[in-house]
Amino acid sequence: MNLPASSSLLRRTARRLQWAGIGRRYFLALLAAAGVYTLLLLVSRLLGVIPDWYRPLSLAAVPLAAALVALLLRPQITAADAGRVVDERCRTNDLYLTAALLESAPGEFKPLVERAAEAHAGTIRPDAVVPFRFGKRVGVAAAAIGVLAAASQWLPQLDPFGEVAAAQEQGAQRKKLAQSRRATRERVAQVRKEEAAARESQNIDKALADLKLSFNKMKPDAPRTNFEKLEAHRRDIADKWQKRDSQLKDFLSKRPTSQQFGAADQEQLRKWRKELEQGSTSGVEKAIEQMKKDIERLSKAKDPKEKQELTRQLRKQLQSLEDLAREQTASQPLSAALERALEQLEMARQEGLSSEALQGLKESLELSQLELEQLAQSVKDLQKLEEALSAIQAAMKVNGYKLLDGEACRGCQSLDEYAQKFAEMVETVVGGPGMGGPGVGQGNKAPEDDSIATDFAPDKAPTNVTAGKVLLTLKTRGLGEKGEVQQQYREALEQVKQGWSEAVLKERIPPGYTDSIRKYFDSIEEPAEDAPPQE
Repeated sequence: MNLPASSSLLRRTARRLQWAGIGRRYFLALLAAAGVYTLLLLVSRLLGVIPDWYRPLSLAAVPLAAALVALLLRPQITAADAGRVVDERCRTNDLYLTAALLESAPGEFKPLVERAAEAHAGTIRPDAVVPFRFGKRVGVAAAAIGVLAAASQWLPQLDPFGEVAAAQEQGAQRKKLAQSRRATRERVAQVRKEEAAARESQNIDKALADLKLSFNKMKPDAPRTNFEKLEAHRRDIADKWQKRDSQLKDFLSKRPTSQQFGAADQEQLRKWRKELEQGSTSGVEKAIEQMKKDIERLSKAKDPKEKQELTRQLRKQLQSLEDLAREQTASQPLSAALERALEQLEMARQEGLSSEALQGLKESLELSQLELEQLAQSVKDLQKLEEALSAIQAAMKVNGYKLLDGEACRGCQSLDEYAQKFAEMVETVVGGPGMGGPGVGQGNKAPEDDSIATDFAPDKAPTNVTAGKVLLTLKTRGLGEKGEVQQQYREALEQVKQGWSEAVLKERIPPGYTDSIRKYFDSIEEPAEDAPPQE
């Protein structure tokens, strides 16, 4: 059809008809969606049988749903429909309807229709044919949305059947469960990415390997060089021991306490504690693996009695582990993980949370395994360092006799073997002929090599032998009562001897120093009863 003006008129009119149809359908769909929203809101607030998610933000669902319906049900406008509307509004006596159907119409009147349609097309405006009048509908829609917003904000919530309280409780528990699982995952990621502990263990192993190499290179004719090397190793290993000991201070200071458990529980706790003190987690690992199997059985169980029994067993084992963590290891991360596990076990009893809570429980147990493995590794490192310090002390003693020979230690593998070899070297001197026959000395001063450098310094530390401050003293001439001074000295000495061991434990002195401290205090003798007074 060669009708440019008429074709443009019909095309523009059809487009306006389509938008007008979409607008009418959108308005009707909006009123329908608002009605459905109102009904659901009343059921939720007055009966409480469905969840209350009706907030001002939820009102966006009404216009969005109406828009979706209007687009899906939009009218399909043809050129004939547009021509019919133009003829109806402009009273053109079916001129444009005929023009729209002209190609398929028979007869020889087509040129007449074409000329008439083109002549009037320039005088007809599509916006006059199909005007947009949305003002009233927009006002009604806005009023409906406003009423819904006010109702969702101020309509009170009733709960005649208790459904609302139950839903709120479940929602709070679900939120709490999500938070606990997130905390567990964050801690697991932190432990696995924490390279400081692994790097520290590697440094300890390297220091002990270097110490063994130094032992193998010792020469009996170079006691001074031997001493310098041993002293350097002693300082380095003592620093590492002090650092690792400070990390385990809470664990090492804990002692099993009496708890309100059965004899079997107490025996199990003592066994777990003893294994941890030896750097092993085999018993706890076995218990955790069994709990994981019980969790799998619980997730598949249908019988209420079976579920109850499995839950009881899990709670008992978790309580034992939590007691181990809190009372005997003093590990806050481990205690937190097990506390979350106990909470998740209780959440697993609620409908709708069982599967999520059990999965969270498994995650908490896996985190507990990681925490225990870290603790056991730290204990192993501490034990290795203590063995190294003892071996260094024995080596220094042998070096004092100029017998420290690395060739004799070539076959040694562990630090215990080195210490044993050094002890055998010392026995060859102490148990030998001595300076005056087998096992008998002459009482003379033992020969010493002053060329060997040591850290000995003739210092004296000022020490108070009595507690508290001296507020007043009176000096008089003459002798005191017999035995009074000796008794005071004896009491002060007894207090010092009793306190040194407590101080060693409190300050966590490295093992390489305790023997020297003990010998010093044992060498202090009490005065004889008939000893003459000192001038």
